[in-house]
Amino acid sequence: MYTNAPEPKTESGDFIRATIVGQSYVQIDRVSESISWSEPVHALNWFNTRFMPLYNFYNLVATRSVTKVGGKPLFKGRLTRHLVGDVSDVRSVLLIVRYPSPVNFKNMAENLYFKVVSLLRSMAVKDFTFCLSHAVQEVNVAADIDSSVQYAVHHFRGSADTIGRVQIELEAKNIQMEFASCKSHNLSSGGVSGATTPIPALMDGLILLSATDNSALESLFATAAYRQIIDQTDSSFIGLFRRLM
Repeated sequence: MYTNAPEPKTESGDFIRATIVGQSYVQIDRVSESISWSEPVHALNWFNTRFMPLYNFYNLVATRSVTKVGGKPLFKGRLTRHLVGDVSDVRSVLLIVRYPSPVNFKNMAENLYFKVVSLLRSMAVKDFTFCLSHAVQEVNVAADIDSSVQYAVHHFRGSADTIGRVQIELEAKNIQMEFASCKSHNLSSGGVSGATTPIPALMDGLILLSATDNSALESLFATAAYRQIIDQTDSSFIGLFRRLM
């Protein structure tokens, strides 16, 4: 059974580091001092694949490490149609995983078994982007896949107020906000020199919507009100997704 790790002890209190191999590490920085290290976080994995069956196998063997620290996969989906946004922001797979805290995520990253199986992920994916986030909307994602439910993802750069504007726009519509979160931590890699290289994170916020058919989702994004929401972000990506897990 896992336990929530205590608040990390660092010189500044603003970051923690997971040792990977030798003197190489991954540094986790919170975006604000007001963010507690003990709060749950949601990892947003956003990437393309070289070989999807290999990535699915990685998911299977990595689950042991995720659950050992109290992690729980919530949603895995594959892009079926790109609706809005620059092509450079397009990724084919989204995976959302909940962890009890960033410290639990750090403990997983330092586990030898996880380091070994992560080699499979490196071979299976490309254009990998990642961040830790705090949920704004309570997680409503169903535990089991329902083939009658269709999904859309809106990820954006800009203010967290975007989520509230979308919630207002969904009133009286047969569309559900399954999940929404905003970036809470940035990650970077470092080594002997002490210099760090940011791990790419394309979004500041992410919204997962569902409906009984794709036409309802497409109609929502085509409304003048939703187009105004998009215009108020620094940039937006919207796509339809098929749930895989």
